[in-house]
Amino acid sequence: MADGMSFGNPVLIKKPGFFQRTPAPLTNTLLQTPFFSDDDFRRDMANMILGKHCGDGLKYILTDPTSFDLYADFNKASLADEGEDYYVSTRQIEIIRSNVDFFRELGRKHGNQLVLTELGTGTGPAIENLTFPLVEALKPSHYVGIDYSIQSAFSAATMVDHKFTAVQSMWFHHDFNQVPFNRDHKGKEWNRPMVVVQLGSTLGNVAGRPGEGLPRAHVMAALKNYRGSMQKGDHLILGLDQNQDAESLHKCYGMESIERFGRGLLRQIHNDVLHQRAFTPDDFEYVRAWHPESHLYTHSFVAKKPMLFSMEGQLVHFEKGQGFTYCNSYKYPQEFLDEVFPASGFKPIARFPDPKGQVHLHVLEAA
Repeated sequence: MADGMSFGNPVLIKKPGFFQRTPAPLTNTLLQTPFFSDDDFRRDMANMILGKHCGDGLKYILTDPTSFDLYADFNKASLADEGEDYYVSTRQIEIIRSNVDFFRELGRKHGNQLVLTELGTGTGPAIENLTFPLVEALKPSHYVGIDYSIQSAFSAATMVDHKFTAVQSMWFHHDFNQVPFNRDHKGKEWNRPMVVVQLGSTLGNVAGRPGEGLPRAHVMAALKNYRGSMQKGDHLILGLDQNQDAESLHKCYGMESIERFGRGLLRQIHNDVLHQRAFTPDDFEYVRAWHPESHLYTHSFVAKKPMLFSMEGQLVHFEKGQGFTYCNSYKYPQEFLDEVFPASGFKPIARFPDPKGQVHLHVLEAA
């Protein structure tokens, strides 16, 4: 493994007097080091296909090295000016631009030793259009990029390092929804004010089913982990898609890049788990659906024809039209958030909706 890039540990970009090792370029070995074990993947895919749970497979797509370019294409397409009426990233860009004075003041309030920690860094286009404006406004002394994906976290820290030479940049590679992230490069807790940013919110990509209600336990567990990594008075900037309009949701998720991105998971299942001719990615159709009663948008794959294959020692039979949901996207109503934010240790101090009230940036203070 490359010097200075221990798996699961923070890696710093070189700054004089701060860290004197320049990390080697990402090697093929490091790039292909999985965040989740093969056993994790087999277990979760078996449970998903067998119907024991559904909707939380996105993390495996994000951490598959072969899907990184597809993820970049997805980010690029979502930020392109194609006349789309609604997309989360484009709305967030406009919200940040329209309220830049607020974020500048927030940065001044914390002083010149601020740590900006970004959870879920995304790829180049998202970093340039979302991360950069926040770094410019908040003016942190340190930037920490944290992601499931090594490529994403490394890319974010490197891009910030090159763009903002006065900012000390580093990255972590771990599950920020479950693992505390208030550690510096020596493994010690930060003794500095922190602003935590989560714009591509994974809080909506959790397991659940239509009709089961909102996943309160999942959301609160993640928020409590964030709060546990922060000091009183620190701030969390949380971007959430709260769109409830079926027409614009279907239009947004109708991009070809989203289907191609999802099909990466089918290839992983076929190549890494099943190795069976009876299960081939081309035999599945991508289906998306909005479930307004559950505030849930689902992404699924259904069989184009009857299929029979084995999964972890169990026989699986799909009739035509049967399949599994690989990705949930909950669109939380405001009343739900008004309940879980304070119950998780945060005090809402500002909320910035887009003009249509579909995408919001929430600014929360650690109470």
